[in-house]
Amino acid sequence: METLLKTITILLIMALSVAVAEESLVEAERFHIEKNTAKISKVIIENNHGDIRLRQTTEKNLVFHAVSQYSKTHRASIDEELKDGVLSLKVSYKNLPTEKSLERVDVAIVVPKGVELDIKIEKGNLSSKKLENQLKVVSESSDIELKSTGFADLFTKHGNISYTLLSNESSDEVNLKTFNGSVSLYFHEDNRPFVQTITGSVVTSNSINILKNKKIENRVASYNQDKFFDTAKIQTDTGLIQLVEIEQIYK
Repeated sequence: METLLKTITILLIMALSVAVAEESLVEAERFHIEKNTAKISKVIIENNHGDIRLRQTTEKNLVFHAVSQYSKTHRASIDEELKDGVLSLKVSYKNLPTEKSLERVDVAIVVPKGVELDIKIEKGNLSSKKLENQLKVVSESSDIELKSTGFADLFTKHGNISYTLLSNESSDEVNLKTFNGSVSLYFHEDNRPFVQTITGSVVTSNSINILKNKKIENRVASYNQDKFFDTAKIQTDTGLIQLVEIEQIYK
């Protein structure tokens, strides 16, 4: 665990922007929270000031580690609340930075399998390696890049979404929605999802079947739904939808 925490700290420090007017930036501050999730079913995370990186663990403890850069007038804090099995962790500033402010907080979270995640993020991007968690994400402009096996409901108004659907024995629904961004859905040949594109122009890496599309020329006859492991609903008003079978990339 100590090696893992050192690795997380190094990644976060490297992610922070350095270089600012002398009176603006003072130093970096670290926050560390560790919770046993035996009695926690859901974790709500809100960071409107930087990146969030997710990583799964086989252990029972959730580890929240953050690195902030702050000035003399702006100081970050982590608001923590545990109630009825729901843990809330929110990044806050005592004096909220302006839009042009260089203060930011980058967060890395090591989360046990099975804990439901509800995330709000701004002014940073969300990313993960393999997750086996129910996941809901809401953002105005952040880019979302996730790899997961479970239920996912992802929305970013102006950002892009890249989602890799990992092999899963159970059937789950994936909802990917953005107004002005693009959506890329990656999956393996043996775990092809049942895809419904609500709007947007669609590009496929092969003859991936689409149930319903706004544009008739992009509609392809579909297999019976029972041949699919998952259902993916994708919507973008102005962006591009890319459906990519991972095996096709390396052919």
